[in-house]
Amino acid sequence: MLKQFDTVVVGTGVAGSSIARSLQAAGQKVAAIENAFWGGTCPNRGCDPKKILLGAVEAKTLADQLKQTGLKGNTQIEWPALMEKKRAYTVPFSPNAEKWLKKGGVVTYHAQGQFNDAGNFEVDGDELQADHFVIATGLRPLILPIEGKDYLETSNEFLDMDEMPRKIALIGAGFEAFEFAAIANAAGAEVHVIHHNDRPLKKYDAQMAQAMVDELSAKGVQFDFNVDIQKVEKQNANYVLSDQDGYKLTVNRVFGMTGRIPNVSDLGLEKVNVTFDKHGVQVDNHLQTTNSKVYAVGDVVARPSFPKLTPIATLDANYVVNEIVGHSQGAIQYPVIPVVVFGAPKLAQVGIDTVTADKDDRYEVKTLDVTGWFSYMRINEPKAVVKVVLDKEKHQIVGAQVLSGEADQLINYFTFIVEDHLTMDQIKHHIFAYPTIASDLDYFG
Repeated sequence: MLKQFDTVVVGTGVAGSSIARSLQAAGQKVAAIENAFWGGTCPNRGCDPKKILLGAVEAKTLADQLKQTGLKGNTQIEWPALMEKKRAYTVPFSPNAEKWLKKGGVVTYHAQGQFNDAGNFEVDGDELQADHFVIATGLRPLILPIEGKDYLETSNEFLDMDEMPRKIALIGAGFEAFEFAAIANAAGAEVHVIHHNDRPLKKYDAQMAQAMVDELSAKGVQFDFNVDIQKVEKQNANYVLSDQDGYKLTVNRVFGMTGRIPNVSDLGLEKVNVTFDKHGVQVDNHLQTTNSKVYAVGDVVARPSFPKLTPIATLDANYVVNEIVGHSQGAIQYPVIPVVVFGAPKLAQVGIDTVTADKDDRYEVKTLDVTGWFSYMRINEPKAVVKVVLDKEKHQIVGAQVLSGEADQLINYFTFIVEDHLTMDQIKHHIFAYPTIASDLDYFG
């Protein structure tokens, strides 16, 4: 049946849901289409459930650090109880997210759909015609094309395990591998992180990445570098991983942590002349695709140099809503973007990175081992390091990398500093609550 809408939104993550509700509230007739979980990856099987699990890891880490200096006894993670807490959040989220859309008047479809040759979107027996379409389909885990790839599980399965296995393997050494290694290790598993070269966390400073490896290694995580897994075989209830050089490892479960790819297949984008590639959907600086009726937002957009983050999707969503309702605005502009590896410890960065700074005479990289500073000494942090990139002429901090248990908090202060181009004198003019990690800012210039 042919149905007419003002806007059809494909994908209901943070961007798609926000766009659908906002346009409906602005007086449009809107349809939202979802083929998996309403609300998208982050709240259902991504950042939110991961951080629920990490809450227990953080508590255990702090308790372990303070053992014999104020605390005694061993703290253990009870995985089934932790999973119950996680599911109490995730299980109702998807149906509640759809109810929220419907309450706002949005017409919802829970099915896979695609564009047809007429330029309409076919889904669940209906043909949707609209003035505008928004592609907000996000990413999905990449599955390595190796023998036995069907035995590879992903972050989706990790985040919903009933029990923590005795021994697991994580293939890959990006942020997901480090985060899940920290969780599994704290929960008592023997963890192997396997990577095809010897450069983990390649988007981060090499020294900081190595420090992250060292900290997790000290906790018992095994890093198997320069191992290019070619085969996964099932052996009774276990799995055997092997490469071409004699490496073999038997584990209870194996997870592929080799990145994510855009959800662009099976949408029929080629039928409506929307250009896309392995990085995602091509857009201009107004988030418009090669078809003027179609926008793309969030993680599905082809931005190889950009991190794939929920706040960016939110910014995209707000921008596209204004574009569609006709509010005059210039090209989309992005502020500086902080990124965090939520491991144990955490690793965060913002602004100009150290590799770029080392190649430019305008900048100086200042490395501070802050392990002995009060903020970290008081909780017995084994290692805390901050690297700041300074503009020598302007006396401004233009970039920062932080390794510590509090890196996710400190990086937000650096984000304000970098975005607002604050000089060290301006930073020191502020009075922060003391003693806190914020009050440490006076000493980084």
